[in-house]
Amino acid sequence: MIYIISGFMRTGTSMMYDSISMGFRSRGIPSYWSRERDHAMNTKHGDKEFKPNESYREVPLWEYDQPNFPKKYDGGLIKVMSWGLHKICDMPHRIIFMMRDPMKIADSYERSFGEPLCETIDGICAPVEDLEDYGFDSWSKIYCSRVKQIVRQARSRKGCLSITPINYNKLLLNPNKYLKKIQNNGWPIDEMAERVINPERERCTK
Repeated sequence: MIYIISGFMRTGTSMMYDSISMGFRSRGIPSYWSRERDHAMNTKHGDKEFKPNESYREVPLWEYDQPNFPKKYDGGLIKVMSWGLHKICDMPHRIIFMMRDPMKIADSYERSFGEPLCETIDGICAPVEDLEDYGFDSWSKIYCSRVKQIVRQARSRKGCLSITPINYNKLLLNPNKYLKKIQNNGWPIDEMAERVINPERERCTK
């Protein structure tokens, strides 16, 4: 069994990872991520005064393409970005899939990385706020359609025992309610998990 936190960037995946990791500690369930990945991301996007995330809680992205990914983490907790879920091999796993208002995702991205979130469609890369100017669907419509497809495909894969979609902002408002939902879907967490969830960690306050 492997436990997976997933979602698109800037949807609270790192906070959820920290919450679940804390709730796993008393049961001896390990958590895995790459310190080298943290360093690379903060070297690219940060400086001496500011780091977008203290830690991204990610395994190296190149591992997504390795045979039997993520079997070497069996028995533990990892984070797999939304676009990597289809790479999971046929092994028992549970997923928490984080979601967020798409415009807050775009705002959080720009505030964190200092540049607008862009999307590539038909070979054209454009800021998500300008997609309609190029004749494409709005970012909100694209994001919602993509999330539905990813969740549907993940749920249908062999080995997926449960997938629990969680809205980031609703979680911040009522962490106890949503952590109980996660517990009911087979995650063996304890009350320590709630201590990590802090509304002040939200990176978007427009």
